[in-house]
Amino acid sequence: MSDPAIVKSKLDFIKEARRTLAFFQDPVWAATKAATDPEHLIAHAETLAKTRQHHADLPEKTEMHMVIGDGDVIFALAGNSPDAAERARAIVGFLRSMPYVLEEMERGLHLEERVDELLRSNNETFV
Repeated sequence: MSDPAIVKSKLDFIKEARRTLAFFQDPVWAATKAATDPEHLIAHAETLAKTRQHHADLPEKTEMHMVIGDGDVIFALAGNSPDAAERARAIVGFLRSMPYVLEEMERGLHLEERVDELLRSNNETFV
């Protein structure tokens, strides 16, 4: 039987993951064309302008949210829109939780294999 605290913890994680998934409507991977750093800055300025068009109530000064790694290397830029902080936090949460998710999936597969093995053994024993 599973420990109720562990089950609750897993259900809480699932609930939070579903909540944060709502911040990602129809995501797609995208890349810019090859450009120099100054050209990328110009394109980024255009992206910021588009964000302001979609969020007319943005204050003049905003925080830029991102996912960074060792050496402050930017892994993902979430932007400065009202939901950008939640998106950046969600990306970090998803990445940090992925080893545990994969472990649970793997454990489930091994459990299925073990159940199949036990069923075969029982069938062979009682047939």
